[in-house]
Amino acid sequence: MHVAILVLSIFFIFFISNLKAEITQESLHLACVGGNTDIINECLKERQIDEKCIQFIAESHNNKLLEYIIDRNLFDFSSPFTEIEFDQIIDSRNLKFVFLISEINQNSIIPWGAGFPETLEYLTECKFEFNTKNKYGKNALLYALENKCMETVKYLISNGVDVNIKDRKRKSALCYAAKSDCKEAVELLISHGAEIKSKSGYLRFTTGAIDKNAFHYAVKNKNGEIIELLNSHGADFIPFIKEAIASEDKEGIEFFISRGFDINTKDIDGRTPLHLATVFHQREMEEFLISHGADINIEDNHGYTPNDLKC
Repeated sequence: MHVAILVLSIFFIFFISNLKAEITQESLHLACVGGNTDIINECLKERQIDEKCIQFIAESHNNKLLEYIIDRNLFDFSSPFTEIEFDQIIDSRNLKFVFLISEINQNSIIPWGAGFPETLEYLTECKFEFNTKNKYGKNALLYALENKCMETVKYLISNGVDVNIKDRKRKSALCYAAKSDCKEAVELLISHGAEIKSKSGYLRFTTGAIDKNAFHYAVKNKNGEIIELLNSHGADFIPFIKEAIASEDKEGIEFFISRGFDINTKDIDGRTPLHLATVFHQREMEEFLISHGADINIEDNHGYTPNDLKC
């Protein structure tokens, strides 16, 4: 192994010395992934360690290289990170990286460090503003929810973090909990005042654009328990039923029925799913809905039954 590294170093130095190859910042990035200090030192003659280098080092678990950089002060860890993709670092689960840089600057892991359950003790000792956001609009609570760090979630909520906080894309804490399939977090957020119908962008459906919220993520994941929980607190099935009907998704309709949806529920115009299937000229869907209890005599706001809407 050491021989291979030595040969690679010699080849690299020969290549740049004799072929006049340019050392780019990308060369340094790739060298950080490889971890060959000889090559890195050659690159450092013309380039400097940047945040991308630090990210690659974290993702590749090259912590010896990180210690090498720290010992030689090759990077300023005192300034806030602005370019690093924190989600990728969290996905790498490189906990040693987190603690190495936190020893230099405890604020450097705020708020994204909450994505590691092992940092809870550190966070409880570190005095910081819980609602502090980074460039993505994410605070410690959103990172903890995204990574199902429930003890951290409980700690933050019990200490007054904003349960209705949203990221830069307007995705709420409740959306993060639902997307993570974490019923416990959904229950906890609701019990502390999280808004069920808080909007976070729009969904483009066949039947039109609708507000995206936590219910959307629960439906997308087909998490029946979270769907039932949100429905019991006033979440709206109707847009998803409309889309299921428009796309003739019988399995989707059955799923909603199994989770407590009343097949005769009306929309804002007083129309039931059977009305909609009739409008869409979906004979098979009409029969399917009737077989599941749809009322053929129910009237919409204009007094029309489903049969009245047939051409």
